[in-house]
Amino acid sequence: HGPGAVLWRVSLPLAWRAILAGLLLAWLRAFGEFGATVMVAYHPYSLPVFTYVAFGESGLPAMLPILAPTLLLAATILAAGQALIRPRRADAPLPGGMPAPLVETADSDAPPRTLSLALDHRAGGFHLRLACRIRARRVAILGASGSGKSMTLRLIAGLDDAAGATIGPPIGPPIRPTIRPTIRLDGDDLGPVPPQRRRIAYVPQGYALPAHLTVARQVSFAADSTPDRAAAWMKLMGLDELSARYPHQLSPGQRQRVALARALSRREVDLVLLDEPFSALDAPLRARLRRDVLRVLGPMRAMTILVTHDPAEAMDMAEEIIMLDGGRIIRAGPVASVFSRPGSEIAARLLGADQIHDGLMLPCGRMDIGGGVALRIAGDAPAAGAAMRWAVR
Repeated sequence: HGPGAVLWRVSLPLAWRAILAGLLLAWLRAFGEFGATVMVAYHPYSLPVFTYVAFGESGLPAMLPILAPTLLLAATILAAGQALIRPRRADAPLPGGMPAPLVETADSDAPPRTLSLALDHRAGGFHLRLACRIRARRVAILGASGSGKSMTLRLIAGLDDAAGATIGPPIGPPIRPTIRPTIRLDGDDLGPVPPQRRRIAYVPQGYALPAHLTVARQVSFAADSTPDRAAAWMKLMGLDELSARYPHQLSPGQRQRVALARALSRREVDLVLLDEPFSALDAPLRARLRRDVLRVLGPMRAMTILVTHDPAEAMDMAEEIIMLDGGRIIRAGPVASVFSRPGSEIAARLLGADQIHDGLMLPCGRMDIGGGVALRIAGDAPAAGAAMRWAVR
């Protein structure tokens, strides 16, 4: 959706109660000022003195024709306001336990996609600078919090300006990118394409489900979604029985399914971007939904990019891994290669290696780890005498 559609379909529906309350308060204030002006216009009293005199001379019975309608109007407005802000409830009770499993889907022989990235982006004091070329169908971006993972996804999705939306120092000219920003998928340049036209299915952190939309309206929210496609994804995700519910009536696992179904209900999808989609879930549900998401994405031709800080998720769901630290790529490659040879201590710790030890290469591709124990190194081994660092996960 463009900015105008987002304002009309999301911002205004979420803010209309507050806007209405402001209008009512402004009208009551204006009405009160008008009444005060009329009452004291021809009297030498201030409003409190005039009210005291009017009550003293006429008494309460004589003032009731004026006070009663005013009090009734105020009570009516208060009751209407309470009715409007009261959350709507679903008729059916909320389900508990694990969600129903998804429909099984067959494996796909879809070819890998090629993504070329060259990003140079600053936000405050953080500088993301990376360049890589990936050929795969499922990619994981792994890194600690604040390493630039989510920023990379937002740049790919077009939600941040990859063409140099940089923030300069307090004094002096803005800092310009040192590399030409590039986002290409199978040779097609996505940089000039507006975000809503990039054929990207994006699931942000927290899922971003508008509170005023039911599940059915959430799934069909995309501008190019069709009723048949939305209904098919709802059925595949096991959401049919939840179609009339609102986000606050869903479990975390159900919200995750709604967000994924909404993203995939677009007519055409070339990239699926998942930003920490399982981080808020407990371990059993997280493992279950990982398997379900893989079943759903299996038959699709789209490339999937998963952002995570969990190496187990990266290993289970990805073919290639990009590891970030401080906005830079510290390791990239196939999953098996990266896990077997991280290349640095920082990368090894990101992959879950807590105990890292020293070793020394021996002839014939063996490494002395001390205590008379030598380990054989698979693949190309460093030269004899080289100092090594090793760990067991």
